[in-house]
Amino acid sequence: MQNLDSYGQRNHSGIDESGKGDYFGALAVSGVYLPLAKVEEVRGWGVRDSKGIADNVALRLAAVIEDNLVHHSIVYDPPQYNERYGRFNNLNHLLADAHAQIIAALMAKTACANVISDKFASSAALIPSYLPSGCSPRLLQITKAERDLAVACASVVARANFLRSLQRLAATHGMKFPKGASNQVKAQARQLRQRYGARMLAQVAKVHFKMD
Repeated sequence: MQNLDSYGQRNHSGIDESGKGDYFGALAVSGVYLPLAKVEEVRGWGVRDSKGIADNVALRLAAVIEDNLVHHSIVYDPPQYNERYGRFNNLNHLLADAHAQIIAALMAKTACANVISDKFASSAALIPSYLPSGCSPRLLQITKAERDLAVACASVVARANFLRSLQRLAATHGMKFPKGASNQVKAQARQLRQRYGARMLAQVAKVHFKMD
């Protein structure tokens, strides 16, 4: 069985997501291909798990990663997210489908089958069940996968895409949308529902969240 250390010594891609637990804004899934020849350079950029870095740093690092490494992202802004959630009616299946799309795209771009993904479902067969015919990655799914540098890069890009989605919403609607699902977020959700109705919320939020 392959492990994280053995994958870290090969060319490989990493995949991670951002926005899954945030009521407002997009769900972003990103993959980044990290060849061994780039490892020391990438370490020098200061890349690490995006949950441990400030938003402005994540945005800056993501731009560097996107300029220098092969990557692929899927960003489901709230209308697209709500439509897809309605189709799957299950967040893990929605995520698995997005991960599979990322894997297939990166394999097509790089011809590298080594992939590490953060494990979000109990079944290791979920992501492979959504892969297109003929796409057979050597996929390692582990918890806290951001320990791997390629996955850390993916987490930074996904985080930046989520933050960019909040920026787009703010510019479109003339108000700020807080991160997370805190009491502050719930209060704003109630205000928006009372003032504009459920149709407005579907444009800015993941409406299957229980916010009452």
